[in-house]
Amino acid sequence: MQVITMESETFKYLIELIEGLKTSIDDKDNKTANCEWLDNQDVCQMLKVTPRTLQNYRDQGKIGFTSINSKIFYRKDDIEKFLMDNYKAPFKKKWLK
Repeated sequence: MQVITMESETFKYLIELIEGLKTSIDDKDNKTANCEWLDNQDVCQMLKVTPRTLQNYRDQGKIGFTSINSKIFYRKDDIEKFLMDNYKAPFKKKWLK
């Protein structure tokens, strides 16, 4: 058996990194397990678009989806992210100052 020695500070640093990785993995697992799924009708109402427009978003890769037995589902987090990614912040016009 080979023994490796290292400074205690280096060892503590490695332990912190490992614990951080474990926390990140646990958080990701919890987020995936707790996600809410929406069907086509829910998303069409949420985005106020037609089913054809929603299909275009899927075809263009703008929105992720899952298909099970010809029924399509979307993660609610993905739809909210899609809305935020397309958000345009209000701006002030110079003459309104």
